[in-house]
Amino acid sequence: MSAYEGLSSRLRTALCVSGGSMDLDVLGRTLGLNSEQLTRLVEEEEGRSIRIREQEGKRVAVYQSELRVCSERTRKCAGDCGKLHLCRYFIMGSCTRSPCKFNHSVQTPHNFQVLRQHQLEALGTKVLQQLLLQNDPSLLPDVSMRCGS
Repeated sequence: MSAYEGLSSRLRTALCVSGGSMDLDVLGRTLGLNSEQLTRLVEEEEGRSIRIREQEGKRVAVYQSELRVCSERTRKCAGDCGKLHLCRYFIMGSCTRSPCKFNHSVQTPHNFQVLRQHQLEALGTKVLQQLLLQNDPSLLPDVSMRCGS
């Protein structure tokens, strides 16, 4: 693993375990980088694994991932989708089905392979839930067009 790959991995982990985002100054200190090194890292990663946004007058790095949940919800999927096979409500922390017919484990062989492809296999379930909620548009609530303003 090159020094850059190691730094990229540390960046991903730092952002994911902090809820998916972090103030750039705090991120630099967390990774042990000076301002020049942090600037180079941001230039390299922005648009690929992070977005930079302004929040309360500060620049914040937000982790972005192509990791998604299978829209077929494992019923029709042949397993070659490259997406996680998980219960949508489990990810949102609100599955009340007992027993639920959808998967609640990130450790199945399929899910582990998908996580490995995204270099996220070392993250815990709660961190992955946050990451998915932050990045997967299919997990957003449906918007009703009948609501009046």
